[in-house]
Amino acid sequence: MGILYLGEDDMQRAGALEEAALPTIWDQVEDALVTMEEGTSAVPLDAYLRSPDPGHFNRIIAKAGLVGTTAGIKWIASAPSNVERGLPRATGLLILNDVVTGVAYAILDAVPISNLRTAGVALVFLRAFRRAFRRAVVVGGGVHGHEHCRQLLWARDNGLFQQLDEVCVYDPSPASRQRFSEAFPTVKPLSDPDEVFDDHTLLLYCTNALTPHIGAESVRGKRGLTVVHTSLRDFLPEAIGAFDHCVADSVEHVARAETSVDLAIRAGLLERQDCLALTRLLAAARKGAEQPFGDDENVILNPMGLVPNDLLVGEAIYRMAKERGLGIELG
Repeated sequence: MGILYLGEDDMQRAGALEEAALPTIWDQVEDALVTMEEGTSAVPLDAYLRSPDPGHFNRIIAKAGLVGTTAGIKWIASAPSNVERGLPRATGLLILNDVVTGVAYAILDAVPISNLRTAGVALVFLRAFRRAFRRAVVVGGGVHGHEHCRQLLWARDNGLFQQLDEVCVYDPSPASRQRFSEAFPTVKPLSDPDEVFDDHTLLLYCTNALTPHIGAESVRGKRGLTVVHTSLRDFLPEAIGAFDHCVADSVEHVARAETSVDLAIRAGLLERQDCLALTRLLAAARKGAEQPFGDDENVILNPMGLVPNDLLVGEAIYRMAKERGLGIELG
């Protein structure tokens, strides 16, 4: 049995990275999250590899899992200093295994899939629970910021967020803001961090922050604030505690490794049982449950990024490419 390798070019030619494919990606992400609540997934804790040498990569993470009839592992490295070397910050591979025999049948470039599903989790959360924001700010003008913005704008232009009338980007780097404006001419660049927080605003945090720095004063007194905290380490513990609702795709995965949620729980500012599971919220919504959040309440989603999402998205892309005869057969 051969192994099919799919690079980003193969995914592009298969149409998997086109905007028309986004609803399919979102559905795959949502299905994966619901299977976790239904107990049809196996998702062990991630394994972190770190080097004692500060000049090496920041971390490499092994994410193994099984969802439905798809099993596999994502091996992804993060090295922020790569940007200075002209290399991507993140690199990685996704391996898909036959669920009966365990035999590997595909190896995919994990980075495009990770980008798709990272923003996809945000869009799944927003379309299910938080559509009524008037303003959105992407914080961080890197790869994930671009992908979140791309998906958000496409969703708005296709009728999903009908009240959204202003989209902005904030990045402390003028060069990053300039590149973002060139990619998205309708997005307003912000140079002052004090302009980020406002009522009925969606904040998409896509930074490389390693140390929390945003205090509770940014949250208190706001109405209808929605934060997707993809970076996981921007908010101080007291800021996490200031939200009306704290959500994670998996509390078990997010509340560790000195994330903002982990630090808030350790400080006694958030009880673990009060951190809501996105998996449970989505499963309940499919059964007709009422909206869990009021329009004027402040909500923060902390998505770790779980491998069942990558596996279902990767499997869908594998099928699209296979049908078109794309990829390289290995052995």
